Amino acid sequence: MTSQPTVLVSRRETFNAAHQLRNPRLSDDENRRLFGKCVNLHGHNYALDVVVAGKINDDSGYVMDLKVLSEVMQQQVIQHVDHRNLNTDVPWLQGCVPTAENLAVIFWERLKRELPESVIIPEDPARAGRELSCRYTAADLQVFTADEARRFAPDDGCDPQADQTLAWELLYRLEPGLYDRLIRAERLHPGIVGWLPRSVQRIVEVGAGSGRLTMELIERGQEVVAIEPAAGLRRILERKLARADHGCRARVMNGFFDELPVPSGFADLVVACSVLTPEPCHGGDVGLAEMERICGPGGCVAIIWPNNIGWLAVRDYHYRSFAGAMAMEFASHREAVELAEIFYPRAAAEVRDRGSRRVPYHVLGVNPPRDLAFKDITR
Repeated sequence: MTSQPTVLVSRRETFNAAHQLRNPRLSDDENRRLFGKCVNLHGHNYALDVVVAGKINDDSGYVMDLKVLSEVMQQQVIQHVDHRNLNTDVPWLQGCVPTAENLAVIFWERLKRELPESVIIPEDPARAGRELSCRYTAADLQVFTADEARRFAPDDGCDPQADQTLAWELLYRLEPGLYDRLIRAERLHPGIVGWLPRSVQRIVEVGAGSGRLTMELIERGQEVVAIEPAAGLRRILERKLARADHGCRARVMNGFFDELPVPSGFADLVVACSVLTPEPCHGGDVGLAEMERICGPGGCVAIIWPNNIGWLAVRDYHYRSFAGAMAMEFASHREAVELAEIFYPRAAAEVRDRGSRRVPYHVLGVNPPRDLAFKDITR
Protein backbone atom coordinates (compact mmCIF):
# COMPACT_ATOMS: atom_id res chain seq x y z
CA MET A 1 0.00 0.00 0.00
CA THR A 2 1.31 3.47 -0.91
CA SER A 3 1.46 5.58 2.22
CA GLN A 4 -0.40 8.87 2.23
CA PRO A 5 1.93 11.87 1.94
CA THR A 6 2.50 14.23 4.83
CA VAL A 7 1.17 17.70 3.98
CA LEU A 8 2.28 20.99 5.57
CA VAL A 9 -0.18 23.85 6.09
CA SER A 10 0.50 27.21 7.70
CA ARG A 11 -1.27 30.19 9.21
CA ARG A 12 0.02 33.73 9.81
CA GLU A 13 -1.21 36.11 12.49
CA THR A 14 0.26 39.56 13.19
CA PHE A 15 0.68 41.74 16.26
CA ASN A 16 2.41 44.92 17.38
CA ALA A 17 4.52 45.00 20.51
CA ALA A 18 7.36 46.82 22.24
CA HIS A 19 10.43 45.25 23.81
CA GLN A 20 14.01 45.86 24.77
CA LEU A 21 16.84 43.39 24.64
CA ARG A 22 18.64 43.40 27.93
CA ASN A 23 20.12 40.55 29.96
CA PRO A 24 19.93 41.40 33.69
CA ARG A 25 22.98 39.22 34.38
CA LEU A 26 25.17 41.53 32.27
CA SER A 27 26.38 45.07 32.94
CA ASP A 28 25.02 48.06 31.03
CA ASP A 29 28.16 48.22 28.90
CA GLU A 30 28.00 44.50 28.10
CA ASN A 31 24.33 44.80 27.12
CA ARG A 32 25.11 47.72 24.80
CA ARG A 33 27.93 45.80 23.14
CA LEU A 34 25.73 42.73 22.72
CA PHE A 35 22.43 44.29 21.66
CA GLY A 36 23.36 47.74 20.30
CA LYS A 37 20.37 50.07 19.85
CA CYS A 38 17.99 47.24 20.71
CA VAL A 39 18.94 47.68 24.35
CA ASN A 40 16.50 50.63 24.31
CA LEU A 41 12.74 50.22 24.38
CA HIS A 42 11.40 50.04 20.81
CA GLY A 43 8.58 48.43 18.85
CA HIS A 44 8.00 46.01 15.98
CA ASN A 45 5.25 44.79 13.69
CA TYR A 46 5.51 41.03 14.25
CA ALA A 47 4.33 38.15 12.06
CA LEU A 48 3.75 34.80 13.73
CA ASP A 49 3.80 31.88 11.27
CA VAL A 50 2.75 28.44 12.50
CA VAL A 51 3.28 25.39 10.30
CA VAL A 52 1.68 22.04 11.12
CA ALA A 53 2.06 18.74 9.29
CA GLY A 54 -0.01 15.60 8.99
CA LYS A 55 -2.11 13.32 6.85
CA ILE A 56 -5.18 14.62 5.03
CA ASN A 57 -8.43 13.59 6.72
CA ASP A 58 -10.65 11.71 4.26
CA ASP A 59 -13.87 13.29 5.53
CA SER A 60 -12.84 16.95 5.83
CA GLY A 61 -10.03 17.15 3.27
CA TYR A 62 -8.02 19.04 5.90
CA VAL A 63 -4.80 18.34 7.72
CA MET A 64 -6.20 20.81 10.25
CA ASP A 65 -8.97 23.38 9.95
CA LEU A 66 -7.08 26.68 9.61
CA LYS A 67 -9.89 28.55 11.37
CA VAL A 68 -9.22 26.38 14.42
CA LEU A 69 -5.47 27.00 14.12
CA SER A 70 -6.14 30.75 13.93
CA GLU A 71 -8.31 30.58 17.06
CA VAL A 72 -5.58 28.72 18.97
CA MET A 73 -2.98 31.30 17.90
CA GLN A 74 -5.24 34.16 18.97
CA GLN A 75 -6.18 32.66 22.33
CA GLN A 76 -2.77 31.34 23.34
CA VAL A 77 -0.52 34.11 22.03
CA ILE A 78 -1.88 37.11 20.12
CA GLN A 79 -4.40 38.41 22.65
CA HIS A 80 -1.67 38.34 25.32
CA VAL A 81 1.06 40.16 23.39
CA ASP A 82 -0.64 42.56 20.96
CA HIS A 83 0.08 46.20 21.86
CA ARG A 84 2.01 45.12 24.97
CA ASN A 85 5.47 45.67 26.37
CA LEU A 86 6.88 42.15 26.16
CA ASN A 87 9.33 42.83 28.99
CA THR A 88 6.76 43.94 31.57
CA ASP A 89 3.18 43.23 30.47
CA VAL A 90 3.16 39.47 29.77
CA PRO A 91 3.56 37.34 32.92
CA TRP A 92 4.60 34.17 31.07
CA LEU A 93 7.45 36.06 29.35
CA GLN A 94 8.98 37.28 32.60
CA GLY A 95 12.65 36.40 32.92
CA CYS A 96 13.03 35.94 29.17
CA VAL A 97 15.16 38.13 26.90
CA PRO A 98 12.45 38.67 24.23
CA THR A 99 14.46 37.92 21.11
CA ALA A 100 12.61 36.47 18.13
CA GLU A 101 14.20 33.09 18.86
CA ASN A 102 13.09 33.01 22.50
CA LEU A 103 9.61 34.19 21.58
CA ALA A 104 9.29 31.42 18.97
CA VAL A 105 10.19 28.74 21.51
CA ILE A 106 7.88 30.07 24.23
CA PHE A 107 5.00 30.70 21.83
CA TRP A 108 5.27 27.13 20.53
CA GLU A 109 5.17 25.68 24.04
CA ARG A 110 1.84 27.44 24.56
CA LEU A 111 0.46 26.57 21.13
CA LYS A 112 1.25 22.87 21.09
CA ARG A 113 -0.79 22.22 24.24
CA GLU A 114 -3.94 23.04 22.24
CA LEU A 115 -3.08 21.41 18.90
CA PRO A 116 -4.04 17.87 17.87
CA GLU A 117 -1.24 15.39 18.53
CA SER A 118 -1.48 14.25 14.90
CA VAL A 119 -0.11 17.56 13.58
CA ILE A 120 2.70 18.20 16.08
CA ILE A 121 4.35 14.78 16.47
CA PRO A 122 5.04 13.31 13.02
CA GLU A 123 5.66 9.59 12.75
CA ASP A 124 9.33 8.70 12.91
CA PRO A 125 10.29 7.71 9.33
CA ALA A 126 12.32 4.82 10.74
CA ARG A 127 9.10 3.38 12.21
CA ALA A 128 6.69 4.25 9.39
CA GLY A 129 4.38 1.32 8.70
CA ARG A 130 6.17 -1.02 11.09
CA GLU A 131 3.99 -3.32 13.14
CA LEU A 132 4.14 -3.01 16.91
CA SER A 133 6.05 -6.25 17.46
CA CYS A 134 9.13 -4.90 15.66
CA ARG A 135 8.55 -1.15 16.00
CA TYR A 136 10.94 -0.51 18.90
CA THR A 137 14.34 -1.76 19.99
CA ALA A 138 16.21 -2.07 23.28
CA ALA A 139 17.76 1.34 22.54
CA ASP A 140 14.31 2.90 23.00
CA LEU A 141 14.19 1.79 26.63
CA GLN A 142 16.09 4.94 27.57
CA VAL A 143 12.82 6.86 27.30
CA PHE A 144 11.73 5.35 30.62
CA THR A 145 12.14 7.29 33.83
CA ALA A 146 13.92 5.52 36.68
CA ASP A 147 10.56 4.59 38.26
CA GLU A 148 9.27 3.28 34.93
CA ALA A 149 12.42 1.29 34.16
CA ARG A 150 12.27 -0.37 37.59
CA ARG A 151 8.74 -1.58 36.87
CA PHE A 152 8.72 -2.28 33.13
CA ALA A 153 12.33 -3.05 32.17
CA PRO A 154 14.21 -4.12 35.30
CA ASP A 155 16.71 -6.39 33.51
CA ASP A 156 19.46 -5.65 31.01
CA GLY A 157 18.06 -8.24 28.61
CA CYS A 158 14.62 -6.67 28.20
CA ASP A 159 13.64 -6.64 24.51
CA PRO A 160 10.44 -4.97 23.22
CA GLN A 161 10.57 -7.17 20.12
CA ALA A 162 10.23 -10.24 22.33
CA ASP A 163 7.91 -8.71 24.94
CA GLN A 164 4.64 -7.31 23.57
CA THR A 165 3.65 -5.63 26.83
CA LEU A 166 6.97 -3.77 26.87
CA ALA A 167 6.33 -2.61 23.30
CA TRP A 168 3.00 -1.15 24.40
CA GLU A 169 4.69 0.73 27.25
CA LEU A 170 7.12 2.25 24.73
CA LEU A 171 4.23 3.18 22.45
CA TYR A 172 2.60 5.16 25.27
CA ARG A 173 5.78 7.19 25.73
CA LEU A 174 7.30 7.46 22.27
CA GLU A 175 4.13 7.77 20.19
CA PRO A 176 1.23 8.72 22.46
CA GLY A 177 -0.61 10.35 19.57
CA LEU A 178 -0.58 7.08 17.64
CA TYR A 179 -2.04 5.26 20.63
CA ASP A 180 -4.72 7.95 20.99
CA ARG A 181 -5.75 7.44 17.36
CA LEU A 182 -6.20 3.74 18.07
CA ILE A 183 -8.31 4.11 21.20
CA ARG A 184 -10.55 6.70 19.53
CA ALA A 185 -11.73 3.82 17.35
CA GLU A 186 -12.23 1.47 20.33
CA ARG A 187 -15.59 2.69 21.56
CA LEU A 188 -16.91 1.06 24.71
CA HIS A 189 -20.18 -0.85 24.56
CA PRO A 190 -23.09 1.47 25.47
CA GLY A 191 -24.02 -1.04 28.17
CA ILE A 192 -20.75 -0.36 29.99
CA VAL A 193 -21.29 3.37 29.81
CA GLY A 194 -24.87 2.94 31.02
CA TRP A 195 -23.73 0.71 33.90
CA LEU A 196 -21.47 3.41 35.34
CA PRO A 197 -23.07 5.27 38.27
CA ARG A 198 -24.69 8.53 37.22
CA SER A 199 -23.94 10.61 40.30
CA VAL A 200 -20.81 9.94 42.36
CA GLN A 201 -18.89 12.26 44.62
CA ARG A 202 -15.36 10.99 43.96
CA ILE A 203 -14.00 8.77 41.20
CA VAL A 204 -10.44 7.54 40.71
CA GLU A 205 -9.42 6.15 37.33
CA VAL A 206 -6.18 4.16 37.28
CA GLY A 207 -4.25 3.95 34.02
CA ALA A 208 -6.34 6.70 32.45
CA GLY A 209 -4.27 6.84 29.26
CA SER A 210 -5.42 9.59 26.91
CA GLY A 211 -8.95 9.62 28.29
CA ARG A 212 -10.99 6.86 26.64
CA LEU A 213 -13.04 6.44 29.84
CA THR A 214 -12.20 9.71 31.60
CA MET A 215 -14.43 11.77 29.33
CA GLU A 216 -17.40 9.65 30.46
CA LEU A 217 -16.41 9.83 34.12
CA ILE A 218 -16.38 13.63 34.30
CA GLU A 219 -20.10 13.55 33.48
CA ARG A 220 -20.70 11.34 36.52
CA GLY A 221 -18.33 12.39 39.29
CA GLN A 222 -18.09 15.69 41.10
CA GLU A 223 -14.36 15.05 41.52
CA VAL A 224 -12.36 12.78 39.21
CA VAL A 225 -8.72 11.83 39.73
CA ALA A 226 -7.15 10.39 36.58
CA ILE A 227 -3.88 8.58 37.31
CA GLU A 228 -1.54 7.88 34.39
CA PRO A 229 2.22 7.15 34.48
CA ALA A 230 3.06 8.02 30.85
CA ALA A 231 3.76 11.76 30.51
CA GLY A 232 2.76 11.97 26.84
CA LEU A 233 -0.64 10.44 27.52
CA ARG A 234 -1.15 12.78 30.47
CA ARG A 235 -0.55 15.76 28.19
CA ILE A 236 -3.11 14.54 25.66
CA LEU A 237 -5.65 13.95 28.43
CA GLU A 238 -5.04 17.38 29.93
CA ARG A 239 -5.71 19.00 26.55
CA LYS A 240 -8.95 17.06 26.14
CA LEU A 241 -10.13 18.02 29.60
CA ALA A 242 -9.34 21.69 28.99
CA ARG A 243 -11.78 21.65 26.06
CA ALA A 244 -14.48 19.48 27.67
CA ASP A 245 -17.62 20.41 29.56
CA HIS A 246 -17.02 19.57 33.22
CA GLY A 247 -13.31 19.10 32.47
CA CYS A 248 -12.57 21.23 35.52
CA ARG A 249 -13.85 18.39 37.68
CA ALA A 250 -10.82 16.26 36.85
CA ARG A 251 -7.20 16.43 37.85
CA VAL A 252 -4.53 14.35 36.18
CA MET A 253 -1.81 12.77 38.31
CA ASN A 254 1.31 10.72 37.76
CA GLY A 255 1.22 7.35 39.50
CA PHE A 256 1.52 3.57 39.26
CA PHE A 257 -0.77 0.69 40.21
CA ASP A 258 1.48 -0.48 43.03
CA GLU A 259 1.65 2.94 44.70
CA LEU A 260 -1.47 4.96 44.00
CA PRO A 261 -1.08 8.61 45.16
CA VAL A 262 -4.51 8.70 46.82
CA PRO A 263 -5.51 8.31 50.50
CA SER A 264 -7.23 5.15 51.73
CA GLY A 265 -11.03 5.20 51.41
CA PHE A 266 -10.91 8.29 49.19
CA ALA A 267 -13.22 7.28 46.32
CA ASP A 268 -16.76 6.05 45.79
CA LEU A 269 -15.80 4.45 42.47
CA VAL A 270 -12.36 3.18 41.48
CA VAL A 271 -12.05 2.08 37.87
CA ALA A 272 -9.47 0.86 35.36
CA CYS A 273 -10.11 0.28 31.67
CA SER A 274 -8.10 -2.28 29.67
CA VAL A 275 -4.93 -1.84 31.72
CA LEU A 276 -5.01 -4.15 34.75
CA THR A 277 -3.51 -7.63 34.28
CA PRO A 278 -2.31 -10.36 36.67
CA GLU A 279 1.28 -9.38 35.83
CA PRO A 280 2.92 -7.33 38.63
CA CYS A 281 4.20 -4.67 36.19
CA HIS A 282 0.61 -3.97 35.12
CA GLY A 283 -1.06 -4.13 38.49
CA GLY A 284 -1.29 -7.74 39.57
CA ASP A 285 -2.44 -8.56 43.09
CA VAL A 286 -0.67 -5.54 44.54
CA GLY A 287 -2.37 -3.18 42.09
CA LEU A 288 -5.78 -4.71 42.71
CA ALA A 289 -5.24 -4.37 46.46
CA GLU A 290 -4.28 -0.73 45.99
CA MET A 291 -7.49 -0.05 44.04
CA GLU A 292 -9.50 -1.62 46.84
CA ARG A 293 -7.54 0.34 49.47
CA ILE A 294 -8.49 3.72 48.02
CA CYS A 295 -12.17 2.78 47.63
CA GLY A 296 -14.33 3.75 50.58
CA PRO A 297 -16.96 1.57 52.32
CA GLY A 298 -20.05 1.23 50.15
CA GLY A 299 -18.03 2.05 47.06
CA CYS A 300 -17.20 -0.07 44.04
CA VAL A 301 -14.07 -1.18 42.19
CA ALA A 302 -14.69 -1.83 38.48
CA ILE A 303 -12.37 -3.35 35.90
CA ILE A 304 -13.58 -2.42 32.40
CA TRP A 305 -12.64 -4.70 29.50
CA PRO A 306 -10.76 -7.16 31.76
CA ASN A 307 -8.22 -9.51 30.19
CA ASN A 308 -8.40 -12.33 32.78
CA ILE A 309 -11.87 -13.04 34.14
CA GLY A 310 -10.80 -16.11 36.11
CA TRP A 311 -8.13 -14.21 38.04
CA LEU A 312 -10.72 -11.64 39.11
CA ALA A 313 -13.44 -14.20 39.83
CA VAL A 314 -11.41 -15.98 42.52
CA ARG A 315 -10.94 -12.56 44.13
CA ASP A 316 -14.72 -12.13 44.51
CA TYR A 317 -15.31 -9.96 41.43
CA HIS A 318 -18.66 -10.27 39.66
CA TYR A 319 -18.80 -10.40 35.86
CA ARG A 320 -21.10 -8.57 33.42
CA SER A 321 -21.13 -8.76 29.65
CA PHE A 322 -23.32 -6.82 27.22
CA ALA A 323 -24.58 -8.35 23.98
CA GLY A 324 -24.63 -6.93 20.48
CA ALA A 325 -22.44 -6.61 17.41
CA MET A 326 -19.45 -4.31 17.85
CA ALA A 327 -16.91 -2.79 15.48
CA MET A 328 -13.97 -0.44 15.68
CA GLU A 329 -14.85 2.88 14.05
CA PHE A 330 -11.83 4.57 12.52
CA ALA A 331 -11.80 8.10 11.13
CA SER A 332 -11.49 6.75 7.59
CA HIS A 333 -10.81 3.54 5.67
CA ARG A 334 -7.26 4.76 5.07
CA GLU A 335 -6.71 5.12 8.81
CA ALA A 336 -8.25 1.68 9.41
CA VAL A 337 -5.69 0.13 7.06
CA GLU A 338 -2.79 2.16 8.46
CA LEU A 339 -3.52 1.22 12.08
CA ALA A 340 -4.35 -2.40 11.26
CA GLU A 341 -0.92 -2.77 9.65
CA ILE A 342 0.66 -1.61 12.92
CA PHE A 343 -1.57 -3.21 15.55
CA TYR A 344 -3.39 -6.04 13.75
CA PRO A 345 -1.06 -7.06 10.91
CA ARG A 346 -2.71 -10.46 10.39
CA ALA A 347 -5.99 -8.72 9.63
CA ALA A 348 -4.59 -5.86 7.55
CA ALA A 349 -5.32 -7.44 4.17
CA GLU A 350 -8.97 -8.10 5.07
CA VAL A 351 -9.34 -4.58 6.48
CA ARG A 352 -8.01 -3.21 3.20
CA ASP A 353 -10.33 -5.40 1.12
CA ARG A 354 -13.44 -4.49 3.13
CA GLY A 355 -13.14 -0.85 2.06
CA SER A 356 -14.87 0.44 5.19
CA ARG A 357 -13.81 2.55 8.14
CA ARG A 358 -15.88 0.22 10.37
CA VAL A 359 -14.09 -3.02 11.22
CA PRO A 360 -15.85 -5.73 13.30
CA TYR A 361 -13.77 -6.96 16.20
CA HIS A 362 -13.94 -10.56 15.00
CA VAL A 363 -12.04 -9.50 11.87
CA LEU A 364 -9.21 -8.23 14.09
CA GLY A 365 -9.28 -11.35 16.25
CA VAL A 366 -9.81 -9.54 19.56
CA ASN A 367 -12.59 -9.49 22.13
CA PRO A 368 -14.64 -6.29 21.94
CA PRO A 369 -14.92 -3.88 24.90
CA ARG A 370 -18.27 -5.22 26.06
CA ASP A 371 -17.60 -6.59 29.57
CA LEU A 372 -16.57 -5.62 33.07
CA ALA A 373 -15.84 -7.11 36.47
CA PHE A 374 -16.76 -5.34 39.69
CA LYS A 375 -16.57 -5.70 43.45
CA ASP A 376 -18.57 -3.84 46.08
CA ILE A 377 -16.42 -2.73 49.02
CA THR A 378 -18.22 -3.47 52.29
CA ARG A 379 -15.56 -3.04 54.97
